[in-house]
Amino acid sequence: MGLHPQRDSLEQMPQGQLLIDGQQAGARIAKTPEHMAQGFQGASSEQLATEKIYFYWGDSSRPSFHMRNVSEPLAIAWIDAANVVVAVDIMEPQESGYKPPKPVVAALEMAPERTRSWGIRPGSVIEKESNQRDQR
Repeated sequence: MGLHPQRDSLEQMPQGQLLIDGQQAGARIAKTPEHMAQGFQGASSEQLATEKIYFYWGDSSRPSFHMRNVSEPLAIAWIDAANVVVAVDIMEPQESGYKPPKPVVAALEMAPERTRSWGIRPGSVIEKESNQRDQR
């Protein structure tokens, strides 16, 4: 195990490709329950500024997110079964209880500035490219 187990955990998440309103974007893919539980906990400021994590549940649900052990705000885009963003929330460090306004199948977490630079807002389309395998 490395010197920073939580940071190492983020780096162990596989990488994949998303399409954000038709533009390719790399992201970490939270595939396992451990990856989903880990999220950005313990991530460095650099990781928080540059990484994205895509969470996919498959079935529609209203998951609850927390920001324990996260040092900076994050944006979360809630994505429905049609791959459409239904809401974007800003989550604050050490807060909890963040939920989508309606059932979703996926969510994308990233720095708030990156959400703005990608133009992610309600109505945006975010989907995981299915023709490419996740990379470690």
